Amino acid sequence: QFTPQLSGTVQAVSRVSEHGKPKVDWAYLSYDIAPDTTVQVGRRRLPIYAYSDSVYIGYTLPWARVPQDIYGWEVGAYDGVNVRHARSFGDWAVTANVFAGQEHTHDNIEQRKIYYGYRVDDDWKHILGGYLDVSDEVFGARLIYMQNSIDLSQYPPDDVPTFSKGTRQRIIGLSGSIDYGNWMVRAEANRFMRPALDYKSSSFTATVGYRMGQFMPLVGYSTYKEKLTATYTATQNDNTRFAGVRWDFRKNMDLKVQWDSVKDSSAYDFTKNAKMVTVTWDVLF
Repeated sequence: QFTPQLSGTVQAVSRVSEHGKPKVDWAYLSYDIAPDTTVQVGRRRLPIYAYSDSVYIGYTLPWARVPQDIYGWEVGAYDGVNVRHARSFGDWAVTANVFAGQEHTHDNIEQRKIYYGYRVDDDWKHILGGYLDVSDEVFGARLIYMQNSIDLSQYPPDDVPTFSKGTRQRIIGLSGSIDYGNWMVRAEANRFMRPALDYKSSSFTATVGYRMGQFMPLVGYSTYKEKLTATYTATQNDNTRFAGVRWDFRKNMDLKVQWDSVKDSSAYDFTKNAKMVTVTWDVLF
């Protein structure tokens, strides 16, 4: 906090799978131009999903990890500007955001490890979007729209590089939450569209949990589907059933155990069917 109106935020994530190299997802300045309005400039998470801002803060999540069928995308941050306006209407809090910017990824790690196996530079340009959050003590809802263009450069080994520029993309997302008594419900759906590639994908997840003292067991389902068309045939289709329990055994600490069963019905071998057990210990400080 530099002044009552000006503050700065930085978040870096380090992963063993990436040799411990820190990756900065947040590095921005916030300035309150009015009591209800804030301008943020710098690097921020792309707000495509309900948990975009806290996807790496495990303590804030009911699951061991966010559902991968819906949260797995190759670009997760951007450099630009966000304008936030918040108001209260009785018991309801309403927050509106408008954002714009771009992101350049050199040798995109998700594209390399998940899809191609070689270097792919993935640039999202002309990002423009907005989202609206509405909530009270029980219910919450969120609607987002975003559009951008994509430049993709592929460098296959022992072959000629290929370049595609200006592919238009549109993203629409809707999420909801309920916290009533001991019950917890989370649901989210997204649609990605790239008309020039005849590409459409839809994803959905839903989770129900019940709090019992320090424990909260939960069950859920998530799915990702790509539309099969005459020109888009290499479709990815997968879904996951999961169950777990969260134990809040100390203040700002939790232990989670989660079981996932993944079914892969893609037109090619994507993940194949798999089962996984995850144990996480989250600490907030």
